[in-house]
Amino acid sequence: MARWVVAVVLSGLAYGLQTPSHASEMRFSAIGDALMAQGVISPTSFRQFRAAYDAHPGTTRVVFDSPGGVVTGAVALGVAIREAGLSAHVAPQAQCASACVHALAGGIERSVAPGARVSVHRLHGRDSGGRPVELDPERRSRLLGYLAGFYRDMGVDPALIALGDEVPPDSERALEPSEIRSFRLATR
Repeated sequence: MARWVVAVVLSGLAYGLQTPSHASEMRFSAIGDALMAQGVISPTSFRQFRAAYDAHPGTTRVVFDSPGGVVTGAVALGVAIREAGLSAHVAPQAQCASACVHALAGGIERSVAPGARVSVHRLHGRDSGGRPVELDPERRSRLLGYLAGFYRDMGVDPALIALGDEVPPDSERALEPSEIRSFRLATR
């Protein structure tokens, strides 16, 4: 699975996929057997996750509340969650938007609580001012291919990527509970 992270980063796809400068980077805090993952996913969030996981050996699950972030960082976080053998969840009244969906996909088991919001949109980069910009077609095509393979490996229906691709980067489309189940983003 680590090949997805290596392939995405080495192919240069991370260029232009930076976290908005005004965003609060993801933090991990332990509550019981859970690591609460709150904030924007950065290219290095997987490192913070690993440090938090190592510091709390009884952890069995990650609970997200995130507006998204950097796609490559989210895939790396999803891979780290899968390698740790943890489940992933979205708590009631929490969100897992944009790139967060890729991290959620890494859970061995996945759930989305009633009242939680899961949303998707088209992949994009950001300019130096933090505004969404379209990716060049070649890079975009490669990234979509890597994500489709990652989703297949995680047991998520890659058709979810096509649904998100219909939504402009400055908008979001909330998934209905039936869609979350049919795309296998939730396993229970």
